Amino acid sequence: MSKYLDKIRANNARIAQNRSKTPLESKLHKKTITALDKLIWAECRRIKQKDPKTCYTCFRKNLEGSNCQLGHYYPKGALGAKMKHDLRILRWQCYWCNLMLGGRGGDFREHMRAEIGDEAERLLFEECRISKSHPIKAKDFYVERLLNYCSL
Repeated sequence: MSKYLDKIRANNARIAQNRSKTPLESKLHKKTITALDKLIWAECRRIKQKDPKTCYTCFRKNLEGSNCQLGHYYPKGALGAKMKHDLRILRWQCYWCNLMLGGRGGDFREHMRAEIGDEAERLLFEECRISKSHPIKAKDFYVERLLNYCSL
């Protein structure tokens, strides 16, 4: 797994060196990490709008307003910057499941296994687990992720 991640990091570094910044990238680099985080969350919500508004853990339907939240497959506080906005681990949840019941991690993981399969879920869990111990330069990554999500 570590060789795989090293290859990805090396490839990302090579790509970053070979391209120059666009005016939009330069403007985004002037924003704070908190501001970039808010912009990425807005993009995540926009992208996920096409998914049914049903709670991933308790199956409440037609979620809206503050009762419609993007929950994480893995606790957000235990994730590194690379995984916090990863669309693969974000699903709609109701307020009660996401905030009051802490995301219902066990149910979330069971549903994820059923959705993507045991092996894919295990690899995703491992990627989430090690993301905190492999720090990245968050600002550059957030700008790149925001640009990618805006193009989706």
